[in-house]
Amino acid sequence: MFLFEVKRKLATLPPPNREGRFQFFPRVALDTLPMPQTDREQLWPLFWRHRGGFFAAHCHCHADGRNEWTLEEAAASPIANSR
Repeated sequence: MFLFEVKRKLATLPPPNREGRFQFFPRVALDTLPMPQTDREQLWPLFWRHRGGFFAAHCHCHADGRNEWTLEEAAASPIANSR
């Protein structure tokens, strides 16, 4: 899966596809949206921590419901480093 930030304002939304429909939500709405446990517990927190930079993470999903996360690579935003 790839999670990315769109820097330019979109003139139109991408059309619906087999994965669903594209939609924008304010950050505070994320807590109320249905999403996988993995997204809630690590992907969004990692996105906000590394926003403007890059991260690569691995999740091993165990049969008992535990998720074991490894942050494999992270790079800060060049803009954040210049401040």
